[in-house]
Amino acid sequence: MVSVVDVAKAAGLSAGTVSQILNCQDARYSPRTRQRVQDVARHLGYQPNRMAQKLVTQTSRTIGVLFQDLTYSSANEMLLGMLPVFQKAGYDHEISVSFWDLDLERRDVEAARQLRLDGLIAVPLPGPGAAYAEAIANGMPVVFVSDHLAAIPADSVCVDGADAACRVTRHLLERGHRRIAYLGVKSESLQLLDRHSGFRRAMAEANLPVPKEYELWGKVNNIPSIEKRVQQFLKLPVPPTAIVAVSDPVATQGLGMLHRQGAAGQIALAGIGDVPMSDHDCISLTTVSEPVREMGRRAAERILERLNHHELAPAPIRLRGKLIVRDSTPVPQ
Repeated sequence: MVSVVDVAKAAGLSAGTVSQILNCQDARYSPRTRQRVQDVARHLGYQPNRMAQKLVTQTSRTIGVLFQDLTYSSANEMLLGMLPVFQKAGYDHEISVSFWDLDLERRDVEAARQLRLDGLIAVPLPGPGAAYAEAIANGMPVVFVSDHLAAIPADSVCVDGADAACRVTRHLLERGHRRIAYLGVKSESLQLLDRHSGFRRAMAEANLPVPKEYELWGKVNNIPSIEKRVQQFLKLPVPPTAIVAVSDPVATQGLGMLHRQGAAGQIALAGIGDVPMSDHDCISLTTVSEPVREMGRRAAERILERLNHHELAPAPIRLRGKLIVRDSTPVPQ
């Protein structure tokens, strides 16, 4: 295995100088000297010792990544966006999962501080976010991804939820639907609240009222409550001809109930997210995709940028999804 000493001999420099350059610890060396060391290291096939780097730099060279769950592929896609960025910059990653538990999320954030991780990328649970505020106050950079918390001064990388819901609602309007309902979940998630506002905006633009009975909310991760709301729509004296669901998993659960009630094909239904099950032939769900891998990449780039520029003001990065039209949104009968 090629060592720092080997690189130093080949470059004609001291091992201390080469170590400092390879670990970016001293800016006094000229660009020419730095380039020579990097060229020699690359030519010899030098691979940095991560543990040694951490000792030299007095940092963990590790970024924490906190997910709410690993049920759907969004976590995998986000990691596929993050990891190349981390690897190129010489950082490791530490994954933790809150399982939708605020206490567990708080402990995970506190653990990141105790382990002296260099930064934290998190899919936050709705709530006060006190643990994140404390981490930021103690100098740990935090970047939220997929959602954000209004009271916490942190960068965030999310899909534009209002735009996504607005566009899928406009699609239904263009198909000729006028009685459009909204199927949400009870949550203080700002991303989900944005989606509801986007639905309302599209309906207002079309000068269409939204009756109270056309907006129903189920419980998060509770299939029976979602199915019950769909049944409520079907039992209305004047049922909707189309439903906008807050997410693809909710929409898929709704489609299942429509099939069981013999209403499939009679009521259009669309979601947001484009999770893997959405394009299955038996589901064929119209939706707005979330650029999840790009969100992961942008979040990783932002956390590394913030490590080098602590003075940067927190910035919201909003990405636009793509409308994908499938079979679940026929014209009204």
